Amino acid sequence: MNNEFNVLKNEFLFIINEWLRKYSLKDLPCYKNLDYKLIRTIVYNIQLDEIIPEEIKIILVGDNPGINEQAQNAYLVGKSGSMAANFFKEVYNYDFYKNILIITAVRLSHIIQPQIQLIAIGFYNYTGF
Repeated sequence: MNNEFNVLKNEFLFIINEWLRKYSLKDLPCYKNLDYKLIRTIVYNIQLDEIIPEEIKIILVGDNPGINEQAQNAYLVGKSGSMAANFFKEVYNYDFYKNILIITAVRLSHIIQPQIQLIAIGFYNYTGF
């Protein structure tokens, strides 16, 4: 399982790096006039590099990376992550960042939910993905 996980993780990282290399997503109209500093438009969860596949108990799919996530290049590290970590520790006695594989449905970073559609449409129109 470890080898398959690493292959998938490396392919995922390759795709994200290709997107970042090819496309200046910060130029999309939906990223203009934000009320916070945009550090990265696509978030790769660096926590994936620490995961030991045999210790994964649950796969958790988050919504979209917010301010904390794009700043730290990791998923669920803000308030929602803290609440989730407490829940999984208290209810299942799981280490949130060791026993739970955290992925997101959307890798584009944005905190304003209605603008996710605009970003996705803009990304598709801009890149063809």
